[in-house]
Amino acid sequence: MDLHFTIDGHKLVANVSVSPTIDEFLLGSVWLVDNKCKWNFAEGTLSVGNRSMHAHQHTFNDVSRHILLTEDCVIHP
Repeated sequence: MDLHFTIDGHKLVANVSVSPTIDEFLLGSVWLVDNKCKWNFAEGTLSVGNRSMHAHQHTFNDVSRHILLTEDCVIHP
């Protein structure tokens, strides 16, 4: 689906896959290249084309994103 969203008031669109197991989306390298993005980590800014915007840090508390197992197991959400 095409997801319309805003960053710092700038309207953007990304073609994304939808899954009930994912609660966030990531802008992949293809989207970043297609939109001529430049990420300045030192200044905390993201340039999309000729627009510059502030990147906001997102922190997670008590969250595990990766679990490695040596045998079959069902982990409920």
